[in-house]
Amino acid sequence: MTQLAATGPAAAQDARWFLRWLWPLLGVLLVLRLALAARCNLLPDEAFYWTWTRHLSGGYLDHPPMIAYLMWLSTRAFGQSEWAVRLPSVLMSLGSLLIIVALARRILNDRAAGYVAMMWLASPLLAGIGLIFTPDTPAIFFSTCALACAAMIVHCEDADDREIKGTQLVFCSGALPWLLFGLCCGLALLSKYTSVLVPAGVTLSLLTSRQGRRHLARPWFYLAALVALLVFSPVIYWNATHHWASFLFQLHHGAGEGITEGAQGFLHRLLLRLSGLGEFVGGQALLWTPILFGLTVFVLWVNWRNYFRLREIDRLLLWCGTLPLILFGWAATRSHGEMNWPAFAYFPLSILLARYLSENWSGNRVHLAREGCKLALVFTIVLHLLALPGASKLLSKLHVPLPHNVTDLHGWREFGHQLDQRAAGRSVVCNRHQDAGEAAFYMAGQPDVWCEGVGSRPTAYDYLDHGRPDYAKLDQIIFVGSHEKEFMTKFGYTRITMLPTVELPGPGKHRTRPVWLVERNR
Repeated sequence: MTQLAATGPAAAQDARWFLRWLWPLLGVLLVLRLALAARCNLLPDEAFYWTWTRHLSGGYLDHPPMIAYLMWLSTRAFGQSEWAVRLPSVLMSLGSLLIIVALARRILNDRAAGYVAMMWLASPLLAGIGLIFTPDTPAIFFSTCALACAAMIVHCEDADDREIKGTQLVFCSGALPWLLFGLCCGLALLSKYTSVLVPAGVTLSLLTSRQGRRHLARPWFYLAALVALLVFSPVIYWNATHHWASFLFQLHHGAGEGITEGAQGFLHRLLLRLSGLGEFVGGQALLWTPILFGLTVFVLWVNWRNYFRLREIDRLLLWCGTLPLILFGWAATRSHGEMNWPAFAYFPLSILLARYLSENWSGNRVHLAREGCKLALVFTIVLHLLALPGASKLLSKLHVPLPHNVTDLHGWREFGHQLDQRAAGRSVVCNRHQDAGEAAFYMAGQPDVWCEGVGSRPTAYDYLDHGRPDYAKLDQIIFVGSHEKEFMTKFGYTRITMLPTVELPGPGKHRTRPVWLVERNR
């Protein structure tokens, strides 16, 4: 990364270094992240998604099924281990980088594309979606594929005929590029519902230009929509047969009014909404790093101000990058979310940022981008170090507060061993779906562990079509968590004994779980 030290026009020239060494650098990242994937315990959400591989379905309450399909394929091929669970995440995150850099090379010069590669190689955002497997990772990968298809289609409208050659000709006419676009959109929707923002951004970019409306007058755009709908149809069918539970859950989850719950008066609600928005902006600054985020916001303002003078490809990138930030920024004023939700936005916006840099290689903008990449690299190194058990334990001893996503990377194997001792062969049921996933993964033999979320919101376990224990035939159950009285009442148990509490080793709060032996009289 010493190339980051170059300045002025030389810095632009040196950015090509990242293109020349892209494959070796990706190889290093692959080895590093697979090593960390094998070293760290599954996060509670990862373990929960892993349990879905035992109940493959067309949909689940929390998300569409793509993550379950990918985990199932990987663990069936490579075994039930942490690195096998996370292998698709590692590969897809690096695949997203390759696609966006390849797209940048098609529509920008190599100097600008080198900066796109530099930003993503150093990016803590890419490290996060590569280290931890959530639905965001396949959603970003397939959305980036869809973006590349649509971008190449409209790029043909902008480019001179002499610039289009070889395999690029395939994307300049006919149904094939639109079919690929529809397929990728459908796969993205099978990963996460908010992937609909990609086809929405493409549609809005086409609607707002004369050249774009010509595509809407042809059948291929609508054929792409039909393909996407067909790919997504298993999720629609699952929802139709489960009272539209997943659609309604996600709509409430993302657009509810949780952030103002209990607020008294207009001013109090306004302050809470502004606080939520400020938290969102701060989260994005951490995700994309403050310097690059500030530059990106400025590039957004410049492009929207000059919208009707932009090339078709830049309009498309602008819409696809803006919609996630607007939607999740608005949602942040209403309910609590995760800062990684709009992560896809930075893929198209990184190309617009690189184009802005290419307009003046000797300006301060290049210096700021270079400093932003340095800071991003520091963030990424820190993120990798925090994933190591020794580092988090040391920081805990120094009383450094750590986010739960860091502390939750450790201690679950010991959690499983302790539950084995308490259970002594009896069936285990948890009150929290995350604990049920961790118990199932880390207990000896990886037994089926169910979740009965009495006293809390519904979970995916409430909508699984098979596998629920027959409590009438079980005289004894090990129940992990709170609301044990409600569990006994619901399923007719009459006696309860408190067993030694399970304690998760390592730093962090809320690292204990009460354990109960519940029995019935015959």
